[in-house]
Amino acid sequence: MEEAQRPLTVSEVNRAVKTCVERSFPQIWVRGELSDLTVHASGHVYFSLKDATSQLRGAAFRYAQQAQQMRLERGMEVDVCGRITVYEPRGEYQLQASSITPVGAGELNRLFEELKLKLGAEGLFDPSRKRPIPTMPRIIGLITSWSGAAIQDFLRVLNRRFSGMHVRVIPSLVQGTEAPPKLIKAIEYFNKTQSCDVIVLTRGGGSVEDLWAFNDEQLARAIAASEIPVVSAVGHERDHSISDFVADYAAATPTAAAEFLVRGKAELGERLETIEQRMTGVMQLRVANLHRRYERASSCPMLSHPEDYVNRLSQQVDYLGARLLSALPGLATARRQRLDYLESRLLQALPGLATARRQRLDYVESRLLQVLPSLATTRRQRLDAAAERLPQAMERQMEERTHRLERVAVGMKALNPKSVLTRGYSILLDSGGHAVRRADETFEGAKLHALLGDGELDVAVESVKES
Repeated sequence: MEEAQRPLTVSEVNRAVKTCVERSFPQIWVRGELSDLTVHASGHVYFSLKDATSQLRGAAFRYAQQAQQMRLERGMEVDVCGRITVYEPRGEYQLQASSITPVGAGELNRLFEELKLKLGAEGLFDPSRKRPIPTMPRIIGLITSWSGAAIQDFLRVLNRRFSGMHVRVIPSLVQGTEAPPKLIKAIEYFNKTQSCDVIVLTRGGGSVEDLWAFNDEQLARAIAASEIPVVSAVGHERDHSISDFVADYAAATPTAAAEFLVRGKAELGERLETIEQRMTGVMQLRVANLHRRYERASSCPMLSHPEDYVNRLSQQVDYLGARLLSALPGLATARRQRLDYLESRLLQALPGLATARRQRLDYVESRLLQVLPSLATTRRQRLDAAAERLPQAMERQMEERTHRLERVAVGMKALNPKSVLTRGYSILLDSGGHAVRRADETFEGAKLHALLGDGELDVAVESVKES
């Protein structure tokens, strides 16, 4: 069989179909109803799109979080953007999605992204602009619906974590086109009256349309302009609004906002409780130690009968005094006998000691008289020899100094600029007294002063020529 007519393998066919299909459908939009929706543990989303007569398999890789945020579910009509690919192992083609948008929510998403980009470019989302939330606020300003579940959840957490917290509530619409102006007025009122330390803007969860009031541009700018820090707690954890991005702190839920605001006071209460327990333990231990010391002191004879201890010490003092009085006469006699003995020994030794010292002095005197004449003669001879050598040494020093001066004079003469000038050279000085070394350091008509080997001249420059 010729090569051109050989049968193709299944893999080659699938690969050829994959190449052809992917080149033909690089990117398309498909609208259909979601079915067989599966969010895999790997984070990938697998689904089918169907209409009245057909269905199309699809996959969105690493799209689980976005699917949860949009609350995708079976039966929802969506617009899917992606490309057609072929899964070669099974020979099946599918739509590999890059984005999924619920029908009807596409325009809202577009407006949301445009406003997000606009405010982000203006720096309203910049973390450096945001104000720190007070650790222990005295008064919380709450802006929410009076009949909603958010206010109940918020107050319940506050009472559980730190009962007695002062909360000022401004009821407001939190849904619909009239909600943003109401919310803005509430924020402005709190800033005007300075009646709270932190503002909480909250409501419960809902659809994109329900939460759209918190994506209002004017509301976002009011939050950014607020002098009081603002906490945004809108919807559930998967919900995101423009107010979350521009607020000083974004809480996932109303209850999370309440827990965040009282965290400092709750921690302080826990620390105070811990300190109280430690102080109680320390005081109990201190009292127990003092009680044991008291019991030991109570059983001590000296403390129970102090007069006995004083009487015993007095008796001991009397005994020692009697012993001292009886020992003093004998001690004085012994000291007197010792002094008499030393005095006799000293009187016996003094004559012999004086004789020995006299003999030593006579011997030294005789030796000194013998040595002095010869020592004087030697010193005289050395002085005479030095006197004879001194004139010769001085004459040699004078000759050496004279030769050195002559050599220095010759060197100085060679270095003297005047000696160079005597050979026909001259030094040109400008009006400032600086030496002119190059032609470009002067100009035509300049007045120069020339130093010669013998005398000086004033010259004028007629032309300047550079080499």
